[in-house]
Amino acid sequence: IGHSTRALAQVMRLGLAVFRASTVAKPATPSVLVVLNENDAAIDGSITELLVKLWQNKGVRHLETHIFPADLNLEHDLIDPNQKLQRIDTAAYRSGVSCPPRSDYTVNSQTG
Repeated sequence: IGHSTRALAQVMRLGLAVFRASTVAKPATPSVLVVLNENDAAIDGSITELLVKLWQNKGVRHLETHIFPADLNLEHDLIDPNQKLQRIDTAAYRSGVSCPPRSDYTVNSQTG
């Protein structure tokens, strides 16, 4: 239906590897920003919240969580410039992250 199951499987493997690693060590990076979208039915936020708690227990110094509330009605791909329902401006404003204007986004069309 237009989605790559192979890519989805790789993302799930990556997520499992990150979760497993979080039970024995903190992330190698000194800071982490976790972004959740309460309106996203494709993601189970409770698993992400558990991951955050595991990292906090491992002593991550700089861990920030930003949650977009459900009443913003943001879609799953809320910052994908190719997603017709994206809301980059809203997401950037609400999160405090600076994003260039939409015309500045480029898409890599190379394959291989």
